[in-house]
Amino acid sequence: DIVTIGDQTGGSYYYYPANFFFNDSATTEIYTADEIGMAGTINSISFYYNYSSSFTMNNLTLFMKHTDKEEFASSSDMEAMSLSDIVWSGNMSATAAGWVTINLDTPFQYDGTSNLMVGMFDGTSGYPGSSYVFYTHPTTGYKGLTWYSDSSTPDPYTLGSWSGSTYRTSFVNDIQLDITPGGGGAGETGVSAGPVITNLPLTAGTYYLVASATQADYTVFINVDEMPCPAIEAEGFAFNPEPADDADEIEPASVTL
Repeated sequence: DIVTIGDQTGGSYYYYPANFFFNDSATTEIYTADEIGMAGTINSISFYYNYSSSFTMNNLTLFMKHTDKEEFASSSDMEAMSLSDIVWSGNMSATAAGWVTINLDTPFQYDGTSNLMVGMFDGTSGYPGSSYVFYTHPTTGYKGLTWYSDSSTPDPYTLGSWSGSTYRTSFVNDIQLDITPGGGGAGETGVSAGPVITNLPLTAGTYYLVASATQADYTVFINVDEMPCPAIEAEGFAFNPEPADDADEIEPASVTL
């Protein structure tokens, strides 16, 4: 099923889905359960581009998560994202006005009752410009929030690292969601991880990988045989699984160097 939110008659702005007028940006938009109207698997999301010139935005990361937030209380009311919220990463482009579709790397299991938060992170220098805009529609309350900077590239998972400007809006993107109705039950789903920080120093010690189920009735499996290994051989390199924490269903696994 295709769910369309917005009618392509509102204002057009460069703030969303990423900020097209600054080097670095992070945006978050809230869509209500009433607007979406069903539970199911979100396979893709589309944004309506409203300009005739082509563009390409590289190395974007798209997040989705459930939220009970109805609006952003202030311009500093940013929502924390995590690796488990990533549904797609890649390049976004268009050659003319129209719907720009992102097919999710990891389809999102939407519960049908929570609000949906859609976020996009752009940590790559360069931008198309303020003429490159997307259709939006007005909202009740401040359901959009954009962070932007020309000089600061933050860690997208650490809110304290953000030092640019923030701006909340009473409008969000017009979107289309391709949803397979149903869901919410047990099953297996793929997981993608990224962006990955690769320039951190590696010292002796024990490192933990943690994954957790984000909905009821899901089981998380960690395949330690497919986890990344050091680029060079390290004496004593071994994976050491530890007992599950049944309280929150988090399954740790560790590697000792």
